[in-house]
Amino acid sequence: MKSFVIDVHAHYTPSLLFERFAKRAGEFPGITLKRTDAGYAFTFGGEKPRSVMAQLIDLDERQRWMDRNGIDHQIVGGWLESFGYELPAQEGLAWSRFINETLLESLRDRQRFTPLATVPLQDGALAAQVLAEAIEQGFGGAMI
Repeated sequence: MKSFVIDVHAHYTPSLLFERFAKRAGEFPGITLKRTDAGYAFTFGGEKPRSVMAQLIDLDERQRWMDRNGIDHQIVGGWLESFGYELPAQEGLAWSRFINETLLESLRDRQRFTPLATVPLQDGALAAQVLAEAIEQGFGGAMI
């Protein structure tokens, strides 16, 4: 009997998030996204930029890595540095929903991945609301 190997702790940042940010930036006045030589970097409320490593974005390369390492499935959540917990509650709510939207859409046809949502921890009631929405949408849970 062949074993089925599941990586239960992995991070992923969908390229859709970067592609759609400019159109939706007005919803997130506390967030700046910049293109850098290394890829992308977020700034939340003027704090130090937080770079997104290329390995967190490329799903095709990730699947090749999984194949080389005998991993059949990954449970993936966002990159914690991009969750924006320091944002005001309503902006954090919008940002969590945006991250979740792009994460779910980018993994919809990728059966080797189970997505974990992010929730706005700034406000417990809003976090519970987003978690309920995420479970209804097909997320496996949340990463906090």
